[in-house]
Amino acid sequence: MPEITVTYFDGRGRAEPTRLALVLGGIDFKDVRIKGEEFMKMKQGGELMFGSLPVMDVDGVQYSQSDAMLRYAGSIADLYPEDPLDAMKVDVVVGALEDMTIAAFADNSPEGRAKFVEEAVLRYFGPIDEMLKKSGGPYLLGSKVSIADLKLYVSWAILKGGAVDHVPTDVLDQFAYVMICVKRVEALD
Repeated sequence: MPEITVTYFDGRGRAEPTRLALVLGGIDFKDVRIKGEEFMKMKQGGELMFGSLPVMDVDGVQYSQSDAMLRYAGSIADLYPEDPLDAMKVDVVVGALEDMTIAAFADNSPEGRAKFVEEAVLRYFGPIDEMLKKSGGPYLLGSKVSIADLKLYVSWAILKGGAVDHVPTDVLDQFAYVMICVKRVEALD
């Protein structure tokens, strides 16, 4: 197995699905959690690919982009499908959740967050809920957990935990199949 280090802030955020994939896969890794001032020092010192976090070092080589790291972790942890159509389903959900995250933080004002709740929540979670329903559940790929389920769980946990101001913590409760999935993943955590 490769030597892996995941570096991110001390919180769930963009690194958490990758951390969960590695843990569920039984993959040893070093979990480095840093504070803002250490991040700025690393960024100003040119130590971070693209100047951002999270980063993953694999056998001494640094990689960036949270979804790429998640796919890698999922691949070595047997949480990313080999079947191309199943892989596309997983990538659709992972990409949609990334778009949702961008939408959630695009406008931090109360009005912007209200628009997010009114428009983006249904736009992203409605189709994901339908995909989960069609899968026979509880996961996107039926009985097999994938990185998409992990990313969905982390997105739910962040919203449920109140980390996004002016967004009700129960905003996803309306999506029955999303709730079934995240509760099953939560039981794995």
